Amino acid sequence: MAEPITAIVAIVGGSVASLLGLGSLIVRKQKREFLAREARWAALAARLGATFSAGRYSSWKMRFGAIALARDHAAVRIECYTVSNGDNPIPYTRCQASWAHGAGPRLAITKKTFRHRVGDAFGKEDLALGDRAFDAHYAVRCDPSALGWLVRAGLGGAALGRFLVGFPTGELRSDARTLTLAWPGHEADEARLLTALELVLGVARAGLEPFRAVASLPDGAVTWPAGPLEDRSAPVGRLAGGGTVATLRFVDGAYRLEGPVASTLPPFAARFEGGVPTGEWPRGVLEGLGGELDAMGDADVSVDGDRLALRFVRPPNRRALQTGTRILARAAGAPGQGAFR
Repeated sequence: MAEPITAIVAIVGGSVASLLGLGSLIVRKQKREFLAREARWAALAARLGATFSAGRYSSWKMRFGAIALARDHAAVRIECYTVSNGDNPIPYTRCQASWAHGAGPRLAITKKTFRHRVGDAFGKEDLALGDRAFDAHYAVRCDPSALGWLVRAGLGGAALGRFLVGFPTGELRSDARTLTLAWPGHEADEARLLTALELVLGVARAGLEPFRAVASLPDGAVTWPAGPLEDRSAPVGRLAGGGTVATLRFVDGAYRLEGPVASTLPPFAARFEGGVPTGEWPRGVLEGLGGELDAMGDADVSVDGDRLALRFVRPPNRRALQTGTRILARAAGAPGQGAFR
């Protein structure tokens, strides 16, 4: 009787030892992979001039390292995380960046599914980015849709092809403050990480041209974004001219150039349509500008208390900003005394 029991004990003991040995091999393999990945990320951060926060490994939990840097006036963070799906944890990598101009549209670029095709049939249209293969594979939803030009500008050229090849199951989303490109797996490939960085930054920095135009002018200056990723400030441009200082901001999806007005300026409603002034303008505000006004394109004009604002839906160029500043200078110089041109 003792022999069968001894045999059973030996079999059980051998099985336990084998399982423990297998578990030890798995743990050692996971630790090697973790440390190798950490070394690659640290080396990449050093080449980028970024900060690397080292992770920590234990038998029970892995805390992955992260890369943080500021580039093109945006704050960027690259990190790994795990989503628990019951007993099946799913690994992901994400690259996040702040919108360099402060805020952008709510955005979702996701793999196209049957649900999206049904939505299309009921008139919930995706934003087309102009690449047939990309538009067939991804659904692009942008709110407000009027800011679709920001997405097109940020993902122009060869970016759509790099997105499609590098991240076929990835998603790019924005909550209007932060852009996030996420894809499955704890990424160890440096080339893919660099591609993710370029793609996210391409969108994050789109629309900065008016601020760069202000910075390039002799009487212009820009306070560029600062602060952490989650609470980063927005750029503010200041342009002096004609005894006044105009301020440029990106507010509610539009560029707003504003300055103080004279207390004698009468209330008025006006706008520019294709560079042509329409509505009622106080006498003297547009005096002597002539052909310069064609640079204004489409812009709304509003008076809020002691401030006059020119609101451009599309990015104003250097000429538009200079002409707009001249208009604001005239508005601050006690024009019209209530008379209209």
